[in-house]
Amino acid sequence: MDHIHYLSGLIKPRSITVIGASENQTSLGGTVLKNLLEGDFQGPVFPVNPAYTKLFGHTSFDSVELLPETPDLALIATPVDITADIVQQCGRKGIRHAVILSAGSDEYLENEHNAGLIAVANEAGVRLLGPNSLGVIRTDIGLNASTGRCMVRRGDLAFVSQSGAICSATIDWAETAGVGFSSIISTGSGKTVETWEILDYLVKDEQTKGILIHFEQMTNTREWISSLRAAASVKSVIAIKSGRFGPNRYIDDTFIPRDNLFDSILRRTGVVRVHSTTELFSAAKTLTSRYRQSGDRLAIISNGDGPADLAADRVLDLGLTLGQVSEQTRAQLKDQLPSYCRLDNPIYVLADANAERYRAAIELVLADSEIDAVLVIVTPQAVTPLDEIEPVLIELAQTSKKPLLACWMGEASVVKNRANLGLAHIPVFRDPEMAVRGFGYLVQHQRSQQLLLQAPGPEVTTWKPDTERAQALIKTVQRGGQLELDQNQCQQLLDCYQIQQDQQQEVYSNPVPRLQLMVRRDPDFGPVILFGPKSRWKKSVAERFSVALPPLNEELAIDLIENARLEADFSNYMEPIVTIMIHLSEMIIDLPALDRIDVAITLSKGRAFISEQSVTINQNAEIQNYHHLAIYPYPKHLITQWQLRDGITVNVRPIRPADAEMEQQFVRSLSDESRYMRFWSYMSELNRKMLAEFTKVDFNRQMALIVTLDQQQEGEPAEKEIAAASFVLCQDRTSCEFAVVVADEWQGYGLGYRLMEYLIDEARRWGLKKIDGEVMGHNSGMMAMMKKLGFKARFDPDDYSIKIVSKEL
Repeated sequence: MDHIHYLSGLIKPRSITVIGASENQTSLGGTVLKNLLEGDFQGPVFPVNPAYTKLFGHTSFDSVELLPETPDLALIATPVDITADIVQQCGRKGIRHAVILSAGSDEYLENEHNAGLIAVANEAGVRLLGPNSLGVIRTDIGLNASTGRCMVRRGDLAFVSQSGAICSATIDWAETAGVGFSSIISTGSGKTVETWEILDYLVKDEQTKGILIHFEQMTNTREWISSLRAAASVKSVIAIKSGRFGPNRYIDDTFIPRDNLFDSILRRTGVVRVHSTTELFSAAKTLTSRYRQSGDRLAIISNGDGPADLAADRVLDLGLTLGQVSEQTRAQLKDQLPSYCRLDNPIYVLADANAERYRAAIELVLADSEIDAVLVIVTPQAVTPLDEIEPVLIELAQTSKKPLLACWMGEASVVKNRANLGLAHIPVFRDPEMAVRGFGYLVQHQRSQQLLLQAPGPEVTTWKPDTERAQALIKTVQRGGQLELDQNQCQQLLDCYQIQQDQQQEVYSNPVPRLQLMVRRDPDFGPVILFGPKSRWKKSVAERFSVALPPLNEELAIDLIENARLEADFSNYMEPIVTIMIHLSEMIIDLPALDRIDVAITLSKGRAFISEQSVTINQNAEIQNYHHLAIYPYPKHLITQWQLRDGITVNVRPIRPADAEMEQQFVRSLSDESRYMRFWSYMSELNRKMLAEFTKVDFNRQMALIVTLDQQQEGEPAEKEIAAASFVLCQDRTSCEFAVVVADEWQGYGLGYRLMEYLIDEARRWGLKKIDGEVMGHNSGMMAMMKKLGFKARFDPDDYSIKIVSKEL
């Protein structure tokens, strides 16, 4: 079922009212009305101000309730202390979205009136941005519903920021840099529309290829993380965070900055983080180009040796690799360049380099398999033919699969060339250091994408924890009123999760320095895993710790280890340390009551084990639907077996990324009719994007189950998929849409019915109110099953061959 996004009226409105509109173009109401009318927005605009009968040729209305129709969006530019009354009027008129452009001080925003404003908006059914919002710009519909100075040019970047000042600076930068945007959205303060909701909109927005986000904090962290993952999986996402040194700087009572946790989360969600607005724009240039990086070996070609050496220094500063050109390439360069050129990387083509000399050097270096990317530096010397070199770069960039970046130093003499290179989608920079940093963002993005692909499955396929015994132990401790487990209870708990312990407390000769693994409960992110050196606790030690959120798999555990600043080499102990981390992660997932954990890891003779342990619990832990975790884990509670008729046993479980090939084979095995009933298409197999969507599931937003049969035939996979079912959370977060398909030869065994019952039970556990689906009208078997399950059916108003089936939960 196709749905218009619930934020469409905010971001792509068809009609607008300006409340507090004015002919005074220095006022908020005058500025936003002028911007609206001077743009290319084609929808009706309704000024509201009882002081006027006409404003710029448009009828001005005395109040919102007198408007001739209900607009999609209200822009409120009245004094801030009457905005609550205005929002109530908007609600009565049926307006569902409003932007409060009016400013309010921090003291005002923290007082009871602002809390009342949010309550009024919720009661009136109006979603708000602001107060202190700059507004909304949407270039594909010519919308400038902002108080910004000018309309930005059309492009494929979206920018979302709480700060109106940063939005203003972005608009100003874009005008000079020739950068275009699809949307600029200023959320302001006291908003009821969260930034993660806007991200969800932009994920589906065909006009947007890259997203820039400025945020100060994450609230509703599970939704934030899900939205970031969804966005970064299909688009380049770049984030900048302010407020790193606020009052809640540290995790719990440690010296470990919570900002380190943000770094970990952004890496894990595939987002590139920057730390200044300059870096934000630099990252935008490279990550929204057509390039995707496959290595970090950079070659530098320059007509100035000083800038080239500065760039080379920056490569090493950032931990990138200064690529070494092959002997074959060196020989070819020697043949085609003057004898006094420098052929070691950086490659110096001399101050008198012309366009053909640049072309020869660039072509040869791009063709070198030892080089992953090329940075071309041009300094505007007296003999430099800038207008001849520019088209050479554009031509070579259009045919190169490797990133080709440019640094054109200077200002007045090169500004036109830089603009032209930018319009050709070549990442171009003013200084060599920032150009190298731009390349670093490509490398960082690639590494983050690798972590994004890590969707931890059930990390208990080769071992099985005694979860019931562990839960019983925790309940015993809770009934006794304890907050801390004694040593015997700690040992029992670790035994339940097969975490190896050194119970003899042996003394080892030449021991490797010990490590520390901790769990602390963050008020926003829940349990946080911290890893670093075992030492007397002080700030300098804490800063060497790395942090991560559960659940962990092997790749994420290795990332946690590698990001800790450890003095000794622990590479020989990587496997046993990773095992302890993964088992501890499973324990955190299963036992919401765990509050703090401290364990020391001793390493000896290739083994790792726990030599000290301390565990405290929370007496009021919430256990429903993994609410104690910021990242929804693999829902292993749904793993089960069913007995079918004829004594056949099948496995039922949530799908995993590792099931991709089995899922593809399942789709291939379906008949044309079954494929059409499920996918509304006769396609013979899933494309890569669909296969990823079906197997790399965010279980916070959807549920996907498969039924498999164990296979005994030699040479065959261990399992064969014979049925699948799923539901996806709808935008309203209170309902979901289901899909179910059974292999042709397994129809008639009741699998579809049992899978639907399983989905319905899980939807109820999620607290959902309704489950919907689409069924072909002639699919009599499916319709009979729906009726038996208590679904009601109605025709799709857009297609009478389809029936929409619904069940209240």
